[in-house]
Amino acid sequence: MCLTWVVGVLGASSGCANVAYLAGWYRPPPETLDPGAIDAASQPLVHSSRVVEQARLRATADAHRVAFPLGIAKLLLGTLLVLASAAALAARPSARSLALQAVAASALLAALDHGLLGSVRDEVGRAVAADMVEHGFGQLPDMSREESVAFFRGIYGAAELLRLALLEIGVYGGALLALTRARTKAFFEAPAKTGTDAPQDR
Repeated sequence: MCLTWVVGVLGASSGCANVAYLAGWYRPPPETLDPGAIDAASQPLVHSSRVVEQARLRATADAHRVAFPLGIAKLLLGTLLVLASAAALAARPSARSLALQAVAASALLAALDHGLLGSVRDEVGRAVAADMVEHGFGQLPDMSREESVAFFRGIYGAAELLRLALLEIGVYGGALLALTRARTKAFFEAPAKTGTDAPQDR
């Protein structure tokens, strides 16, 4: 449940940032929006992060009609997952049922987010791949520039699938498996039984 708490915090933060950006309540720093800031970055890590962030913001704005409701859903479900995980860690008797529902709903939302926002991932992957050809590994041997970009886009797409499988679906699946075990059920039922079986004062 510690991992689901962390994932919930990250999901709520991501949803809140997307909603604030798409609603016009938050304007990113100038270096995040200025294409010239990418070439101005001297450190490779800063350079790469600006490439990713500019492509992500641009693609998210283009997918406003889908990204905005998904951002709200991520904010709400992420907050619910944080609360449910905290309650489960505190061994509240009713927390198991709430945590099961929150984890299952979060897993479904993660799959929907991955499927519905494919255009955002494609745009980011295209930008990252083009930047790797231009400023990173260069054009690969026996490949044209377009083939090199397509190669790196494939690597980026595979990495995104791996991230989804391990850091989101994997965490949710592990949490569901743990919450449905008999020992876990007995653990959450123990406080209720203790309170029921306790002798009452007369």
